[in-house]
Formats: sequence, structure tokens, C-alpha cells
Amino acid sequence: MNAPLIWIGFPGVIALGLFFLVRYRRLVICIGVGCSLLLAFLVLWLPLESVIRIGPISFVIPEYQTIFGRQFILDTGNRSLVFFLYLSAAFWFFGSLATHVDPRFTPLGLGITVLLTSALIVRPFLYAAIIIEIAVLICVVLLTPSGHSPGRGVLRFLTFQTLGMPFILIIGWMLSGIEANPGDSELFLHVAVTAALGFGLLLSVFPFHTWIPMVAEEAEPFNSAFVFNFICIAIPLFGINFLERYNWLYSSPWLFVFFRLSGFLLVITGGLGAMFQRHLGRLLGYAILIEIGNSLLAMSLAIGVVENRPNFGIFFSMFLPRIISLGAWALSMSVIHKSTGDLAYPNLTGVGRQQAAATLALSLAILSFVGFPLTAGFPIRLVLWSGLGQQFPLAAYAAIVGSIGLLIGGLRAIAVLVMGTDGKPWQSLASRGEHILFSLAIILILFIGVLPQWFFPQLFRMARLFLKLEGLSG
Repeated sequence: MNAPLIWIGFPGVIALGLFFLVRYRRLVICIGVGCSLLLAFLVLWLPLESVIRIGPISFVIPEYQTIFGRQFILDTGNRSLVFFLYLSAAFWFFGSLATHVDPRFTPLGLGITVLLTSALIVRPFLYAAIIIEIAVLICVVLLTPSGHSPGRGVLRFLTFQTLGMPFILIIGWMLSGIEANPGDSELFLHVAVTAALGFGLLLSVFPFHTWIPMVAEEAEPFNSAFVFNFICIAIPLFGINFLERYNWLYSSPWLFVFFRLSGFLLVITGGLGAMFQRHLGRLLGYAILIEIGNSLLAMSLAIGVVENRPNFGIFFSMFLPRIISLGAWALSMSVIHKSTGDLAYPNLTGVGRQQAAATLALSLAILSFVGFPLTAGFPIRLVLWSGLGQQFPLAAYAAIVGSIGLLIGGLRAIAVLVMGTDGKPWQSLASRGEHILFSLAIILILFIGVLPQWFFPQLFRMARLFLKLEGLSG
């Protein structure tokens, strides 16, 4: 037995087996939560490449496995990240207990998590592009209701992601040529253009961003939010892995311009789009655009000088507030959608009076995405804006404008939910399970915002481990 078999093979078999149990929805969810939590804590506590003794039995668990000539290595640098992936998967599966999502959500979600883990630990790393494409195909199934055809947004998502993969594979071949001929400026320009197109398609950079609001409007809210979380984590991490293999790219002015310009366009596009939305799902889509833009701007702080690479910690620290806020937003939308059957504003007037808990959780989730003080998103937004203000003030202003646009759009949505002249009393028609989840989400959003020092230093350390700048004892 080896590490890849435990964290890829075992959950992969579980995910396939859960398809045969989908009629037992709660059992499937409980197995998914239990499996994810077990793998999350084992990756921290189970020693690899060391002798493990259980009574008279002793054995060693290698950290690598070779499959078809490709190595899968779970080393010190990515163990903490694998822990976070499986812990976040357990969070999503647990949240699905209180929603009426497709019974396939848990096995498909576990399969996506397994593939994302595989993409992080495969060597050579360019094979991660193929693994991510397989995960995208599973996302298409997750976003398409059983018995229905994929919507326009889902097809556009599949098209853009699939078009991006060949560019990434071509870049690997071109970079080999640059290493052999470092003075070939023409080849370097070709690499820059190809990389911009490839990662622009994968990261949904303007003008390839249109699928996100469309999917947020068409798909079931909880499923679409899970996929958005996958996109926000998988593709940027693949990009960072890409940079780690070619350190000389850190000094490239083209790379710096790509991250800054892409992030700038996305936060402005997301903020302006959010201001004028009349659909709660599309509002979430534009919030995701702002989040991707902020991630790119955070990554740009680490580009240009190799010694600045620890600034990737800002990017990694966005994971925690994003997943909690996104989960609260998705759960709130699912409960509201169950009540109304539609998330367009004309159909939501006064609904917040009957769904007070969902409206409160939704309000805090929006404020956290905005970076409002005392919410989970505020501490890291403040660090990001401060860093951008020192290096590139225009990007800092753009990020703030994007947050203001989302704040205006969020306030409009909340106003629609709570307004009404029919005298409806304030109450919460959510179930007991939904109330428990809403309470947990609200507590976590406020708790992280008030005591950020308990959480963000560990996320910065996770970034340093991933970048191999310190060991487990650092």
C-alpha cells in the first residue's frame, strides 16, 4: 500500500460504489462525509516513508506510485493542500444534507476531488492538464439535471475549458525549446501568447468569462457553487505548479502583465455586472468573477522577483473565507429556490420575510465576498488591497471598485427579499437541518473575521509548504 493508493485509489473506488446506492441519499452523503474527513486527517497524521508499528506488525507507506510511467507523489509540499481539499469536500457534502440536490452530487463531487488531488501530485505535472479536463467532463454531468440536455452556459463552459487544454500542452513543448535556446526571443513571444490564451480560457479571463453567470443562472445553485469552487482552486494551483517548474518565468514582464491585466479586467467586469443584476444566481456568478480576479491580482504580487514567492500566501489564504461564504450563499439560494422555483428578482419580492435565516446567511456571505469589516473575507482583502496599493495602485482601486459594485448589487438583492407591503410576518420556514447549517455558516463567517490570527497564519504556512520553502517543522 502507498500514499496515492490511499488518497486516490480508495476514494475513487468509494465514489464509483456510491453510484449504486444513490437511492439511499442520506447514507451516500454520510459515507461521502466520513470518507473525506478520514482522508483529510490521515494525510496529516499518517507518517509516510517511516516505519509504522501496530503491535507485532510493522510496515512503511511509500509516498509515491508509478502508473503507466507517470509518478504520483504525495510529498511534504502538497500534503497540507490535500488535507484542505478533502476537508472542503466534506464541508460541501455535509451541506448537501439540507438541500434537495441531485443524488449524484456526492459521488460526482468525490470523484472531482479525487481528480483534483491527482492533478496536484502527478509528475510530469503537464499531465495534470488531462486530469483536469476529465474533471471538467464530470462537472458537466454535475451541472446538468438528470434527464435534461446541458444548458448554453454548461456547453460554453465545456468549450472554453476544452479549448484551453491543447494550449497548455503545447506550452510544455515550447518551453523545452526555450530551455535549449534561451536567447530565442521570437520563441519566447510565442510562448507568452500561447500561455495567455491557454490560461485565459481556463481561468475564464475576459472575454472568456461569459459562461460563469450563465451557469449560475441555469444550474442548481449548490451544484454550480461547488463547480465554481473547483475552478477557483484547481486552475490557479495548476498555474502555480507550472511556474514552479520554470522558475525563470518569475522574471518575465509578460507574465506580470497577464496576471495584472486579467485580474484588473475581471474585478471591474464583475463589479459592474453585479450592480445591474436582476437574478440572484447571476449575482453569484459575477461575485465569482471578482473572486477569480482578486486571486489573479494576489498571484501577481508574487511575480517579478523570485524572493517574493511567499506572497502566494495571500492567494492560498483566500481559500477558507471563500469556501465558507460560497457554501452559505449556495445553501441560502437553494432554500430560496425551493420556496419560489425561480431566483429572478420579480419572483423574490418579500420571500426573505418567510426565509429569515436564509436571508441573514445570504447577507453575511455577500458581505464576506465584498470584504466588509468583521466578516471572514475582510482580513485577507485588506492585505491584498494594501499590497496592491504599494505595487500597483490602479489595481487596488479596481479591486475596491469591484467590491463596491458587488456591495451595491448585494444590497439590491437583499432589499428585494425583505420588501413587501402585504404585511407578511418575519419567520423562518427552513427545516431544522437548514437552521443548523445556517447557524454554523454565520458563526464561522463572523468568527474568522473577528479572530483571523487563528486561521490565516496556517494558510500562509500551507503556501510555503506547497512551494517547498520550508519543511513540516518550519
